[in-house]
Formats: sequence, structure tokens, C-alpha cells
Amino acid sequence: MRPLLALTAATFALGCVEEPGQTEDFATSLSKSLTLRFESKDGALGLKSSGKKLACKDRFDGVDGERVTCEREGETVEVIVKSEGSSVVVVRDLGGKRGYYTCSKKGDVEGLPTEMKCALTPIEPRGTGGLSSPFDSSVEGISVPNTHWVNADETVLRGMEPRTAAQLDELRAEGISRVVIFKNATGKDDVGKEVAAWALPKADVLHVPFQWKDLDGFKKPCEQTLDALRFIEASRVKNEKVFFHCTVGEDRTGFLAALHNVLFEEADARAAFDLDMCEHGYGAGNPQKPGFVLGKLEDGLTPLYREMAFLIDEGVLTRDLEMSACATEPTVPDDFMPEALACGTSTTLVP
Repeated sequence: MRPLLALTAATFALGCVEEPGQTEDFATSLSKSLTLRFESKDGALGLKSSGKKLACKDRFDGVDGERVTCEREGETVEVIVKSEGSSVVVVRDLGGKRGYYTCSKKGDVEGLPTEMKCALTPIEPRGTGGLSSPFDSSVEGISVPNTHWVNADETVLRGMEPRTAAQLDELRAEGISRVVIFKNATGKDDVGKEVAAWALPKADVLHVPFQWKDLDGFKKPCEQTLDALRFIEASRVKNEKVFFHCTVGEDRTGFLAALHNVLFEEADARAAFDLDMCEHGYGAGNPQKPGFVLGKLEDGLTPLYREMAFLIDEGVLTRDLEMSACATEPTVPDDFMPEALACGTSTTLVP
């Protein structure tokens, strides 16, 4: 009988800091219903919310639809129009109070609904309890939250950590035979328990104790990243399916997935940040992530991604994954990915 994985309880795991859900008090602090209207006048797109007009500047095509961000002083509204179906998801921040809405839509203006009738909707927890990602798996037959194929050949899989024997069986049934645990241990032997639960040969499980915050300079996290990428690429070359994860599959996992795709799938570094990181919950891509976590990411993991992407662009870091690429921290010029690396709410969010 395979051992069950213990639930991870670390409150400072990357992208997994526990935050209370929408309590009744929180939910009632914002209106339970909301009517939103897009309008276009003199080429400028606007949104009316509760009779107030917000200016809309940012339109982003994501994995699961289009996100439009509209603002006025004291209020930000992100409208996510799903690419399939009739649903619209709205994230509203009013004076620091945040609410999530599901909306019906009608009409059309510049490809967006002219009117949306919205109801306050708490984000339902995913997973089996503990610190979990609010994003669903996109892989049929796998219930591990935030699980997605990384490459076109569907041999590299990313996700949240599996926490039950049933989830491990789902991954095995998908053909996963190699695993990268891309996270530091929490002190409760969570990594050791997972390794035992997989019951794989020692050579087929790699633990890389990668921190999510307070990174130790450049060289060490760079080398740890290359260790993980080397293992993933070796698995792909041998046509063995590999699964990698941190705790909830958002920040460290997104970082690793994006660099993999820049190196091995010829992805643009900025597009990889948006699609492999933000769209699967990196940083503010998960709107429930606490502010202090966002600050730590802005100080550490995001700059590290920019530095490593620059090394790839310069030809210093190649598919050979030589450790010499990590010897010296690069000075990244201002004109390399000059736009701020910041995330809006993921278009895959479903309350």
C-alpha cells in the first residue's frame, strides 16, 4: 500500500501563503450585485461601474480569454471575457477591498460585451485542503490543481504538489515516470514523504531545494535552476514523461516552465512570462496572493528570471545548460524587456 502524502502546512511556501477566503463579512463589504457597461467614445474605451466611469487601457489576450483592466481613483476592475462560453469573470478592487464576480453578458462593443450583470462569487478552494492553487487542471484525468502540459509534445508536465495516493495514481496513469520537486523542504519532511510515496527508483526523482524568497545571490539559484532543467531535458530526450512542481505550482513552477520554454520551445521571454508564469498564478496572476509575497517576488524571483532570460538572449546560457553560465551575475540593460514584468489576474480564473 502506497503511503499517503501529508498535507503541506508551511505558511511561507512560494505562492502558497495562506490567506483567509472570502468570509461573509468580507463578501458583504462590497455590493453583492454589479452592473458593468463597456462603451467606446472617440476611440477611447471606458467602463461604467455603479454609475462611475473607469478608463480602460490594458487589453490582454491570455490562455482562456481576454482581460481588460479599467481604473479610476480608488477603484480597479479587471474584466475577463472567456474565449469559450458566455461567462465573464470580474475582479474588483474598491479602496483595497477585493471581490470576485461571475457575470452574464449581452451586446458587443469592440469585441467586448456592452452590458454585464454580475453576482459576487467566492473563489472555491481547489485541491484537498491546505495551501492550494485556485486554478483548475487543464489535463483530462488529473485533479491536481494548476496542472498543465509545458511542451507541445506533452512530455513535460507542471502542477501543484500531489497530496493523495489517488492524485499520484492519476499522474502515473498519464505516464509520469520522473519527478522534479522544485522547492525547499518545510521542516516536516514533506519532501521525504513525497519521495517515498512515488516509490520510484532514486535516479528518477530529483529534489532541488529552491527557495521562493530571499534568494542566495545569483549563482546558487541559477545553478539550481539548471539542475532542474537538465533533469527535465534528459527525461524528454529519453521519451520519459516528467512532472515538476513546487508547493502550489505557481511561482517557482512558473519560473521553471517559462525558462524551459524559452530554451527548448523557442518562446519569447516576455511572452513566456505572461503565459507560463502570470497566466498560471505567478505573482498577481493569483489575485488572492498577499502583498508581502508579491513584494518578495519583485525583489527576487522576477529579477532572476529577467537575468536568466538575458543570458539566453546573449547566447551565454544555451541548451547545453553549462554551469559556467551562472558564474557571473549579468548586468541587464534597460532596453531588455523594458516593460515592467508584472502580472494581471490570470484569464484562467474561475471563482
